[in-house]
Amino acid sequence: MTSPTNSPTGNPMGGLDCDAVIVGSGPSGATVADLLTAHGWSVVVLEKGANHLIELEAPFGPLGHSANDELKSLHRHLLGPDPLVEPRTFRNVFPSLSAEQQRNLAAYYDFRVGEVERVAGRTTQIVMFEPKDGLRYGHKFWSDAATGLLLKARLINDRGEVVEQFAFTDVAINVQLTRDMVKPSWPTTPPDWQVKEGSYGEVVPHETGWSVSKLPGGFQKIMEGFRKLRGRPDPVAHLVFSDGLVAISVFIEPVTPMSGNPGVSQQGGLNVFSTRSDDFLITALGEAPPATVRQIALSVARR
Repeated sequence: MTSPTNSPTGNPMGGLDCDAVIVGSGPSGATVADLLTAHGWSVVVLEKGANHLIELEAPFGPLGHSANDELKSLHRHLLGPDPLVEPRTFRNVFPSLSAEQQRNLAAYYDFRVGEVERVAGRTTQIVMFEPKDGLRYGHKFWSDAATGLLLKARLINDRGEVVEQFAFTDVAINVQLTRDMVKPSWPTTPPDWQVKEGSYGEVVPHETGWSVSKLPGGFQKIMEGFRKLRGRPDPVAHLVFSDGLVAISVFIEPVTPMSGNPGVSQQGGLNVFSTRSDDFLITALGEAPPATVRQIALSVARR
């Protein structure tokens, strides 16, 4: 889209050809735009209010005018290890699956191929994993028909509601990258930005002395060890369980005056359940329904 001053006709649309024009980017307008683009329509959304998201001219960098919950929320640590930093390390277990994990997927999910839709201007094939029980979310993936690149994904609960979604809005493949293309579009770091630091180190594989006695069907332990987390003086025990499609992390650490209170919390599709067992704080978190992370956390015990 070109600005009115750059448009040869003075029209802010700049002669842009599209299938639909939506006036207003509020909840209704944004929902209609999402539905139409999901069905391959080319959509332009007109908004009278100030733009706080991205620049409308290349390189389309973030303006940084307003806070983003994923980056700037002051309460993103929830009840245990920061879920923004820690758990999604193990989110990429699919599609590198063992034969046993593939059998588990077939046992606990119904797989089907859906229709073809356009995402980010490219043709995609929809595939769906529908759970056979209430202990996992449904998954809907849009993969690029030409490259297999995942362009859109949804987590769906047992009521058919979308609990989390991500999608690309613009994709360029086989583009020659230059340093100028990846430079920030802002001259200095905005003063209201917060830095989320990663953990001090990777997991050191080792027997922790802890186990989960009531794993939901299909979940297997894929990692066990100790890791140093930001804000913790000593390494904490870390176990990861996966059903081949999602992963759930379990952290066990001694209770200290700085430990959070036990309880539940949710951020999109990420559920967290924290409980105390003797002098230890046990936190289970992952992209699974609340009942699943609760069952895992409550069945953690010494071997």
